[in-house]
Amino acid sequence: MLSTKIKNYFFLLPYCVELFYDLLICKILIVFFPFRFYAKTFGTAHYETFFFEPHYAKKMLSSIKIVSRKIPPFLPWKSKCLDQAMAAQRMLKRRGLATTLYFGFTKNKNTGTINAHAWVRSGSFWITGYQPGTQFTTVGIYSTDSDNAKCPDFVTQFRKNSHRIA
Repeated sequence: MLSTKIKNYFFLLPYCVELFYDLLICKILIVFFPFRFYAKTFGTAHYETFFFEPHYAKKMLSSIKIVSRKIPPFLPWKSKCLDQAMAAQRMLKRRGLATTLYFGFTKNKNTGTINAHAWVRSGSFWITGYQPGTQFTTVGIYSTDSDNAKCPDFVTQFRKNSHRIA
């Protein structure tokens, strides 16, 4: 039984090694460097990529999605959503696929605490962190493919109203 599972997922081994390396690099960046130092690597701010992916990339996207959910619990350090999103974005960028990195937050009504979250999308695939029942307010968007990116509605609305003085 176990050998069958190993045989079925053996093709994911290179992705596992790559993700381990990227998670290590991203954790070092998060712990030892300020956000502004590594935020430049996220891509173009305030733009997101379109919701389509090349047909040849679907298997690769689903493999990276599987690996980025299965590997972090087995790491010797605690891997949070930010380093997982950064690592997945690095993996996809290396393969030339357009990605969008989202930052959001939500406020817990009972305790009053603010919870931050990061997630990555490539095409119509939500690679890491997307949780469809939670209401995160998106506060930052970074696109790695600015040539084929569009400005989200809330940013466009903000830009239109930013010149008005109240």
